[in-house]
Amino acid sequence: MAVGLMGEATCQLDGKHFHLVMDNEAWMLVEDVLDRNYLDIVATIWRLAQRRRLAPVSMMRAIIWGATRRNHPELSIEDCQKLAENPDPEFSRALSQAFWGSVATSEPGEEAPDPGEAKARREGRGAKAKKAKAGAG
Repeated sequence: MAVGLMGEATCQLDGKHFHLVMDNEAWMLVEDVLDRNYLDIVATIWRLAQRRRLAPVSMMRAIIWGATRRNHPELSIEDCQKLAENPDPEFSRALSQAFWGSVATSEPGEEAPDPGEAKARREGRGAKAKKAKAGAG
C-alpha cells in the first residue's frame, strides 16, 4: 500500500483566506493536467530549485490547481494561471510549504533527499548502488 504524504499551508491574498492542500488527490490532478508522473514532476521542481530557477508557469498552474481543489473549488484553471503568472510572496510561501510537505521523506531538520537519487536507487543506478557494486567487484 502506498503511503500518502500531505502538505498544507494557509495564507491571505487580497483579503481572501487560502488553505492549500497537496495530498494524493491533489497530486493525481496535477499528474492529469501535466500528463507527467509524480516523481518526474518532483524531480523537475527539485532540479530547478537547486539551481534557484523557477518552474514553468504551466507547471505552477497545475500545482496551484491541485492545491486549491479541496478548499477552493470556485477557482478556475484561469484563476490558477493568474496566480502562477503573478506570484504573491505570501501565496508562494504557502504553496511551497504545501508542495514540499507533500513530498518530504526526511525527518524534521534533515535535508530532504534528492528525488532523482531515490529513483536512481530503485533502478540500481544511484550513488549507493554504484558504491556497493564497486565494493563487490
